[in-house]
Amino acid sequence: ADSLYREWKRQARSGLRRLQETIGPLYERTKLFRNHEHWSIPGLLQTAAYSAESMTYWSQLLKLPDDRAAATAGRLERQRILRSGDHQFVFLLAEQTLRTRIGTAEVMIEQLDRVLGVMTLTNVSIGIIPATAGLGAHTQTAFWIFDRDLVKVETLTAALDITRPDEIDVYVTVFDQMQRAAKYGRSARALILKARDELLP
Repeated sequence: ADSLYREWKRQARSGLRRLQETIGPLYERTKLFRNHEHWSIPGLLQTAAYSAESMTYWSQLLKLPDDRAAATAGRLERQRILRSGDHQFVFLLAEQTLRTRIGTAEVMIEQLDRVLGVMTLTNVSIGIIPATAGLGAHTQTAFWIFDRDLVKVETLTAALDITRPDEIDVYVTVFDQMQRAAKYGRSARALILKARDELLP
């Protein structure tokens, strides 16, 4: 864990663009992506404006070089994976992700429209977990599951790679529980549109 932590810090010191680049090979070889986010929209679904706002926050908080434009360009380039190859994606977004204000109302509306657009892709499933969902529908942290080989968890100051099969099983179990609590299709769209409407003048 200590070596993984130090590697993340080393990569981050050169800027957020570097972190975007290092994850590329993992994305290319992964067939099934499972992601849970509890407060912000995941990078694969972000617009340029939303991403730039997010990058600004993290670079200031962690005192990193301000390379938001390059980092955002790298993030947007990686999004091509949504429409290439035989990858499958399952996103479980807590309802809070639709309401966490990142940027202006216009930035948020564009971002929510982007989520609605990606929902139409046949290889992408987006579920929204209602804020009122009970125990088992929420976790303490966001995480990514890459096939059945790796779980990535990002904390405020480091990224953790979890590879022990018994620990991965726990994340898969929790992800399955959250899937059952999430809303899909028209119900998910209704939650997104409700959040969008609240941003309008």
